[in-house]
Amino acid sequence: MVARALANTLMGALLAAPAAGQDPADVAPVDTSVDAEAPRLRLVAPLAGPRDAFFYSGLLLPPLDAATTAPPWTLDVRLRTSLVHSAFTRDSGGSRSRFDGLFVGHARLDLGLMVTERLELQATLRVAGWEERRDVFEVRVGQRLVVEGEAQKEADGTATGRHENLAQVQVGALVRWWESDDGHTAFATAIGVKLPGLRRADLTNSNTFDVGVTALLTLGLAPGLALHVNGGVVAPFGQQWLFEERAFEVDVLLQGALGVTWAVTDWLAVGASLEGATSPWGDVPVLDRPAVSAVGGARLLLGRFTVEVGGGAGLGSGGAEWIGWVELGWVSRPLATP
Repeated sequence: MVARALANTLMGALLAAPAAGQDPADVAPVDTSVDAEAPRLRLVAPLAGPRDAFFYSGLLLPPLDAATTAPPWTLDVRLRTSLVHSAFTRDSGGSRSRFDGLFVGHARLDLGLMVTERLELQATLRVAGWEERRDVFEVRVGQRLVVEGEAQKEADGTATGRHENLAQVQVGALVRWWESDDGHTAFATAIGVKLPGLRRADLTNSNTFDVGVTALLTLGLAPGLALHVNGGVVAPFGQQWLFEERAFEVDVLLQGALGVTWAVTDWLAVGASLEGATSPWGDVPVLDRPAVSAVGGARLLLGRFTVEVGGGAGLGSGGAEWIGWVELGWVSRPLATP
């Protein structure tokens, strides 16, 4: 494959070179549109914040994404680190609940590989944890502490044993159904799956098998200006282990997001997004609130690499106090010729 790519490059250079006695101005330029397509799309992709308020961090909650797709056999790699702080003090059922948690997303690795003009395969690995030395998870139903490990800690001072570990493994696919001739407007659907398990005490995975289906629309409003709209449903299956009451269920939730990205130059873009989800915590009244957040940031394109910085905050009582992230990305040239 490498030898073939090298041969194609050399052949292109020979074909582009002027013949003896030929004016160089008469030689047609080499078409680099395909090679430049993936970085251009990455520049105007949504600036999507981490959706990790409270225990939403343990579920599959797809980030805002674009419906436009790169050329076949393009590999998209993104590595993100993030912080999300959530807090409340609420009275319910004659008791007071307190939540004050800092969710540390040490590393989120997102991989996307276009295998055809319409199909992208996706995978996500997350290493994350709660900042145990400062976290307060005194969530009560009636007089009972219900978060995993908190009742035992209150009774005898036993440490909860929360650590930073591999938190989530997700796989999925995106199918683009339609795209405009200029490639700036498209409609797609995506399906994602979060695998259960890993480590109960860490409270970074609900232990449910989550399946999410999302519709995606990207509108090219003007050169360098894109509107992204997502909406879908997430269905968790199986028994959760975030709460000691195993009978507590994780409800089906609806989620959606809206974002605008503007490429100010051919190497700098700014954007803002609004993301929300209904509550899956019907059995825990103090947590039973929708999560809505507003974020903004900037993305720098350096060749085939991107650097993204963003922040924001929750809107309403179900959202995070504040959100921040830094992301590094890279998009390849097509790894194979269709």
